[in-house]
Amino acid sequence: MDMVQASKSVVESLTATSAQTASSTIDVVGFDSISVDVLYRPTAAGAPSVLRLMGSNDQTTFSTISGLVSGTDYTLSSAGTTSGLVYRFDASLKHVGRYVRVECTPNSAVGATAATVVVAARLHQAEKGPVSASDKGVGQAITRS
Repeated sequence: MDMVQASKSVVESLTATSAQTASSTIDVVGFDSISVDVLYRPTAAGAPSVLRLMGSNDQTTFSTISGLVSGTDYTLSSAGTTSGLVYRFDASLKHVGRYVRVECTPNSAVGATAATVVVAARLHQAEKGPVSASDKGVGQAITRS
Protein backbone atom coordinates (compact mmCIF):
# COMPACT_ATOMS: atom_id res chain seq x y z
CA MET A 1 0.00 0.00 0.00
CA ASP A 2 1.23 3.48 -0.89
CA MET A 3 2.33 5.41 2.22
CA VAL A 4 0.37 8.49 1.09
CA GLN A 5 -2.82 6.46 0.76
CA ALA A 6 -2.23 4.94 4.19
CA SER A 7 -2.28 8.30 5.96
CA LYS A 8 -4.78 10.47 7.82
CA SER A 9 -4.85 14.23 8.49
CA VAL A 10 -6.03 15.98 11.65
CA VAL A 11 -6.23 19.79 11.93
CA GLU A 12 -7.44 21.89 14.84
CA SER A 13 -7.28 25.65 15.39
CA LEU A 14 -7.07 26.78 19.02
CA THR A 15 -6.42 29.90 21.09
CA ALA A 16 -4.90 30.28 24.53
CA THR A 17 -3.75 33.05 26.89
CA SER A 18 -0.62 32.75 29.03
CA ALA A 19 -2.83 31.33 31.82
CA GLN A 20 -4.21 28.57 29.57
CA THR A 21 -2.95 25.53 27.70
CA ALA A 22 -4.21 24.84 24.20
CA SER A 23 -4.46 21.10 23.66
CA SER A 24 -5.52 18.76 20.89
CA THR A 25 -6.00 15.01 21.38
CA ILE A 26 -5.51 12.68 18.41
CA ASP A 27 -6.61 9.03 18.19
CA VAL A 28 -3.59 7.27 16.64
CA VAL A 29 -4.82 3.67 16.76
CA GLY A 30 -3.67 1.68 13.72
CA PHE A 31 -0.86 4.07 12.70
CA ASP A 32 2.91 3.66 13.14
CA SER A 33 4.16 7.26 13.04
CA ILE A 34 3.03 10.87 13.26
CA SER A 35 4.18 14.25 11.99
CA VAL A 36 2.73 17.21 13.87
CA ASP A 37 3.11 20.82 12.78
CA VAL A 38 2.19 23.38 15.43
CA LEU A 39 1.74 26.93 14.15
CA TYR A 40 2.22 29.28 17.08
CA ARG A 41 1.29 32.90 16.49
CA PRO A 42 1.55 34.88 19.73
CA THR A 43 0.36 38.43 20.43
CA ALA A 44 3.79 39.16 21.97
CA ALA A 45 7.01 37.78 20.46
CA GLY A 46 8.60 34.76 22.07
CA ALA A 47 8.47 30.99 22.23
CA PRO A 48 5.69 29.08 24.01
CA SER A 49 6.48 28.35 27.65
CA VAL A 50 5.38 24.73 27.08
CA LEU A 51 5.15 22.76 23.83
CA ARG A 52 5.04 18.98 24.04
CA LEU A 53 3.52 15.72 22.89
CA MET A 54 2.04 13.35 25.46
CA GLY A 55 0.68 9.81 25.21
CA SER A 56 -2.20 7.90 26.83
CA ASN A 57 -4.16 4.68 26.51
CA ASP A 58 -7.38 6.11 28.01
CA GLN A 59 -7.66 9.85 27.15
CA THR A 60 -7.52 10.60 30.86
CA THR A 61 -3.99 10.05 32.14
CA PHE A 62 -1.35 11.47 29.79
CA SER A 63 2.40 11.05 30.21
CA THR A 64 5.17 12.97 28.52
CA ILE A 65 6.90 11.27 25.60
CA SER A 66 10.65 11.09 26.11
CA GLY A 67 12.49 13.40 23.72
CA LEU A 68 9.43 15.56 22.99
CA VAL A 69 9.25 17.97 25.96
CA SER A 70 10.29 21.61 25.49
CA GLY A 71 12.71 22.95 28.07
CA THR A 72 13.82 19.40 28.91
CA ASP A 73 14.68 17.79 25.58
CA TYR A 74 15.06 20.85 23.33
CA THR A 75 14.90 24.66 23.31
CA LEU A 76 12.21 26.41 21.29
CA SER A 77 12.96 29.17 18.80
CA SER A 78 11.17 32.47 19.31
CA ALA A 79 8.05 33.22 17.24
CA GLY A 80 7.21 36.68 15.89
CA THR A 81 3.76 38.25 16.14
CA THR A 82 3.32 38.79 12.40
CA SER A 83 3.99 35.40 10.87
CA GLY A 84 4.36 33.14 13.89
CA LEU A 85 6.49 30.03 13.68
CA VAL A 86 5.83 26.40 12.81
CA TYR A 87 7.29 23.76 15.12
CA ARG A 88 7.44 20.18 13.78
CA PHE A 89 7.38 16.92 15.71
CA ASP A 90 8.16 13.64 13.89
CA ALA A 91 7.69 10.60 16.08
CA SER A 92 7.20 6.87 16.11
CA LEU A 93 3.97 5.82 17.80
CA LYS A 94 5.44 2.66 19.28
CA HIS A 95 4.96 2.57 23.06
CA VAL A 96 2.96 5.85 23.05
CA GLY A 97 -0.58 4.57 23.60
CA ARG A 98 -3.79 5.05 21.65
CA TYR A 99 -3.96 8.83 22.04
CA VAL A 100 -1.45 11.62 21.48
CA ARG A 101 -2.07 15.04 22.99
CA VAL A 102 -0.35 18.18 21.72
CA GLU A 103 -0.06 20.84 24.44
CA CYS A 104 0.98 24.46 23.92
CA THR A 105 1.07 27.12 26.64
CA PRO A 106 1.86 30.67 25.45
CA ASN A 107 4.65 32.60 27.16
CA SER A 108 3.82 35.06 29.95
CA ALA A 109 4.26 38.10 27.63
CA VAL A 110 1.09 37.04 25.78
CA GLY A 111 -0.95 37.86 28.88
CA ALA A 112 -4.74 37.89 28.55
CA THR A 113 -4.71 38.37 24.75
CA ALA A 114 -4.98 34.92 23.18
CA ALA A 115 -2.28 33.45 20.97
CA THR A 116 -3.33 31.37 17.95
CA VAL A 117 -2.26 27.73 17.94
CA VAL A 118 -2.98 25.53 14.92
CA VAL A 119 -2.24 21.82 15.19
CA ALA A 120 -1.89 19.96 11.87
CA ALA A 121 -1.02 16.28 12.17
CA ARG A 122 -0.45 13.59 9.58
CA LEU A 123 -0.67 9.98 10.75
CA HIS A 124 1.41 7.59 8.64
CA GLN A 125 1.71 3.89 7.82
CA ALA A 126 -1.75 2.68 8.69
CA GLU A 127 -2.37 -1.02 9.30
CA LYS A 128 -5.43 -0.61 7.09
CA GLY A 129 -5.42 2.41 4.79
CA PRO A 130 -8.31 4.86 5.10
CA VAL A 131 -10.54 4.76 2.01
CA SER A 132 -13.09 7.59 2.27
CA ALA A 133 -12.29 11.28 2.59
CA SER A 134 -13.75 11.37 6.11
CA ASP A 135 -11.61 8.38 7.14
CA LYS A 136 -8.59 10.33 5.87
CA GLY A 137 -9.67 13.34 7.95
CA VAL A 138 -10.27 15.63 4.97
CA GLY A 139 -13.21 17.20 3.19
CA GLN A 140 -12.17 15.82 -0.20
CA ALA A 141 -9.46 13.31 -1.11
CA ILE A 142 -7.92 13.66 -4.57
CA THR A 143 -5.62 10.82 -5.60
CA ARG A 144 -3.47 10.39 -8.67
CA SER A 145 -2.37 6.84 -9.45
